[in-house]
Amino acid sequence: MEVDSAQYASMSREMLEGASLTELTEHGQRYQSQGYPDKPPLIFWAGALGMRLLGSNEAGFRLMSWLAAALALWAVGKWARLLWGSMAVLPTRLVYASNLGMLLINVDLRTDSLLLSMTTIALWQGQAFMRHRGIRALLGFTLALALALMAKGPIAAVAVVVGLLPSWPAVEKIRKSSILSESKHSTRPILILPALLLVVLGVFLLLSPMLWGLYRQWGWHDGVRYYLWTQSFGRITGENPWANQTGPLFLTGSLAWSFLPWTLVLIAALFRAIRSFKSEKWSYAGIGALAGLILLTIALSSSAYQLPHYIYIVWPFASVLCAKYLSEFPLSRKLFLSHNVMLVLLLLACVILCVLTAANPILTLTAGVIWLFIALVIIRTSFEGLSLFLARSVAVYLLITATLLLVFYPNVLPYQASVRAGQIHRSNHSDDPLWILGCRDESLHSLHFYARRVVSVAENPSALPSGPIWVYTDTGGRENLNHFGRTIDFSITLPFTRVSALKPDFFHPRKRENVIENRYLIHVQSIFVPAHP
Repeated sequence: MEVDSAQYASMSREMLEGASLTELTEHGQRYQSQGYPDKPPLIFWAGALGMRLLGSNEAGFRLMSWLAAALALWAVGKWARLLWGSMAVLPTRLVYASNLGMLLINVDLRTDSLLLSMTTIALWQGQAFMRHRGIRALLGFTLALALALMAKGPIAAVAVVVGLLPSWPAVEKIRKSSILSESKHSTRPILILPALLLVVLGVFLLLSPMLWGLYRQWGWHDGVRYYLWTQSFGRITGENPWANQTGPLFLTGSLAWSFLPWTLVLIAALFRAIRSFKSEKWSYAGIGALAGLILLTIALSSSAYQLPHYIYIVWPFASVLCAKYLSEFPLSRKLFLSHNVMLVLLLLACVILCVLTAANPILTLTAGVIWLFIALVIIRTSFEGLSLFLARSVAVYLLITATLLLVFYPNVLPYQASVRAGQIHRSNHSDDPLWILGCRDESLHSLHFYARRVVSVAENPSALPSGPIWVYTDTGGRENLNHFGRTIDFSITLPFTRVSALKPDFFHPRKRENVIENRYLIHVQSIFVPAHP
């Protein structure tokens, strides 16, 4: 999908084809952005590595991010075990994995995909080191923290520090008491000051290739300083020019819908955690998760520029708090009923989405009802207590997933005309080059990716080569070709709309044409030049 995910895929493909690993390129040129490097390189390295293994395709681009997400799912359960014990492992992993935002961020990859995964792993390894002071946990923490910084910037370090540092007194008290019961042959723990120096040095060494690339491409102020300060903290201080005036509650609302179907559980868990902290003070095991959820939400909400996926970094904190609350099952009657009502509303939303977008709504809804009936029968006969509550929630989430992946996306993504144009051109196995004419208001990263080449851009027909070529253009560009005298021998009309910003009329069959534009993939003949006598 345009813009971000398609841009990452296109730039990763260029890196795979030989572009610099540290100095980013976009469409064959030095990556300019808005004059500063707002895209850290980890997403491109991961995409290029995945495509090296699986080829220049969607699966290759997503591979490493998917593996990172799976590793983070394992890690968040390990973190929950350190905080609450084994009873919290399964609820934590289910809540972390089965929410709407996790689905969206793994369909439409962004830098936050890797940021979330690496931060989650760093929280687990950091907690493990505080508890046991082992060298393996220290090295794992250093690597995960460095990768998280490469994914998005200093916000990763803020999340890790806020999530770990408040729990230090309680963990240290537990560690010291456990030393007395350990065998005299146990390994000597690493001292904290040398460990911190090792982390700082290790992170610096791992970041140095990226920092050197930033310096060479952008200089100190627009490169290194921008990455270390302006990109993240500058949005709060006003140094960063990006601003979209979203309001202070935008990310709170984004967390509420993206964390479905667990939103009501999260609210109840938050209030329970606050009460536990008031009674237990600094001995409360979840103080880091509580601080991470609250303080990061407040800090991110003060940014001048906000997008929904910015709040995803609080998921590990939210998940372990929810797990602690769920492990104290049974839940209150009010929450139990409210949660079930919300599950029914989510099912109704799936029905509405199928009616609006499915090619055959009746058949689609029938299949969904049969699947849901079978799932509920199996759940009712196989689970009880907390497991029954979790199984029902996951079943509804899976139905939401099926609706989006099998109905919504397949019926919406074909309107991303540049994708189809790139696929058609590549499938023709034509030696005639592909050019872009017009379409100035359209993001075309996906055209470069699916065409498997950097597609040249012409401002007007006179800039096009005189030989036979393919042209991706809009209505105005097609008219210009005709006026310029180029002979069109093949033309495909491709319906187009911005699928990442769908308008209400799109979902009304009779009004859809009001928001649909036409794009064209055209083949034009050579310009005939008569021979001179």
